[in-house]
Amino acid sequence: MENPNISGWDAMAQSYQDQSDISTDDIHISPFGPGALELGLIKPRTGERYLELGCGAAQNSIALEKQGATTYAVDGSEIQLQHAKSFLLASDSNTHLIKGDLERLNWLKEDAFDGVVSCFAVEFVRDLESFISAVHATLKKNGLLLLATVHPLGAFEWHEGDEYLRVEDYLNPPVELWNERSGPYEHGVTIFRTIETLFSVLVSHGFSIEKILEPAPIEIPLKSPYKGRYWEPYMDRLQKIPFSIVFLARK
Repeated sequence: MENPNISGWDAMAQSYQDQSDISTDDIHISPFGPGALELGLIKPRTGERYLELGCGAAQNSIALEKQGATTYAVDGSEIQLQHAKSFLLASDSNTHLIKGDLERLNWLKEDAFDGVVSCFAVEFVRDLESFISAVHATLKKNGLLLLATVHPLGAFEWHEGDEYLRVEDYLNPPVELWNERSGPYEHGVTIFRTIETLFSVLVSHGFSIEKILEPAPIEIPLKSPYKGRYWEPYMDRLQKIPFSIVFLARK
């Protein structure tokens, strides 16, 4: 059976790409926030090999390639990869596109990459342990992981009028079921995990954590590598509650 999140992204890809403005010059880690390259989180060297997991339309991989890296971009959604092909053509990019389920990464070779980037994908992965284990194995010694995912506070309701967040049970954040069914009994899911859970899984699989970020919107949001109509309704919330949690980890 196909992963319902892949089917869900096939259904959402067109509207998401239409309503999002994602730069191919930097790595997006938070809506209206700064980019990872601008922050100096990643400094690829010419010829280094980078893998992007959950690439969407591969904008991050194109940005890494512009820095001199050889890039490989993986996504399970065929529709997202069709958008990626258009971006690659427009950017004259040689990024290698791969269709693959992030729940099944046992095909990755060991010690193959200098860096792995995954932005807003791991929240759709049910088996976090297997995902992080595969990432650790495919990185070379001292290889770098940049992992951006939804902040656990994103699981809770924002009250627009009074501008406060109602946190009912932070230690057991709810799983979000998508409105669109992927099959007669299947929903796609977004899994919110506590910071402790994310940190602990990374460390237990051998990573050293170098930085943890909770990015806020930048002073001039239009200069962010991640913006667009998709995110504009959330601006008030984003000014007070981080959308993402970002880990920079070393093997």
